[in-house]
Amino acid sequence: MRVKIIAEIANAHQGKKEIAVEIARKSITNGADIVKFQMYTADDLLVPNHERYLHFKKQSFSVSDWEFIFEALNDVKNKIFIDVFGLESFEISKKFDIAGYKIHFSDLMNTPLLKLVASTGKELLIGSGGASFEEIDYAIQILKQYGVSKQKIVLLHGFQAYPTRIEDTCLERLKEFKREFKGYADIGISDHIAGDDIFSKIIPMIALPYGISYVEKHVTINREEKGVDFYSSLDVKEFKDFVKKFRKAELSLGLEKNYSDQELNYRKQVKKKWLAKNNLAKGTIITDDNIIMKRDDSELETLDYTEIIGKELKQDVEENSIIVDEFLK
Repeated sequence: MRVKIIAEIANAHQGKKEIAVEIARKSITNGADIVKFQMYTADDLLVPNHERYLHFKKQSFSVSDWEFIFEALNDVKNKIFIDVFGLESFEISKKFDIAGYKIHFSDLMNTPLLKLVASTGKELLIGSGGASFEEIDYAIQILKQYGVSKQKIVLLHGFQAYPTRIEDTCLERLKEFKREFKGYADIGISDHIAGDDIFSKIIPMIALPYGISYVEKHVTINREEKGVDFYSSLDVKEFKDFVKKFRKAELSLGLEKNYSDQELNYRKQVKKKWLAKNNLAKGTIITDDNIIMKRDDSELETLDYTEIIGKELKQDVEENSIIVDEFLK
């Protein structure tokens, strides 16, 4: 299955709705399957005396801002996911036709919010970074209880440490998720490595053999401006390059038992066959001393060693002839 690539906009819009639209539009043009916005209000997210309250107050969009964004992106609304951070933001999200939701790890025990999101019937991403297995399981059980099928739940592994160190990525946890939640959810990776680190492009590719179905990358307009959320972001041009390379890496997986035309041709050219080591007379009992493996460019197929050894020839066989079934008694 083709992995879906999510362009996470987060707060890279710097609190400006026009920039949010620009990032979303350019991300889709550059290969994103999904663009994801974070919808929140400061009062829904944290207490008024929190040190970051004013920051989120400034960054959050009003309902009219969201109306502007969704109207501008109406033609790609089937690609828009919303990260909701509380009941208030969920109520705002209901005004718009979106493709899916993401539940942040901090809301995995928020039963009322889980019930409401489950009731939408939309596809659901669950942020698992920082979450215990018990918290993840609790959220999945609530979602299932309120009608969400496993085909609509995806665990996104990863957390934001502005940026996250490579050694904290812990891809092996994907194996645990597949083992613990098989039949409950698909898995993906939410990458937060520094955008100027080559591994921010490599790690998602390394995650491919773990069976991920989604990969999320933060995107900004211009990383060099070092605006809000630039730490683990790629700018839109870098994102285009990442998508191109990721799709090439994805091709390397292939199918488990699928052989390409080139591989079959390679097999035909280099596979060795059992041949007569020298001229052999009728009645010869074949031993290791009178057969040899060599490459042969004929269309004839070789027999297995066990089908040849110890058998008697019923006719003369010339040196370098392939040992075929019709030669043997």
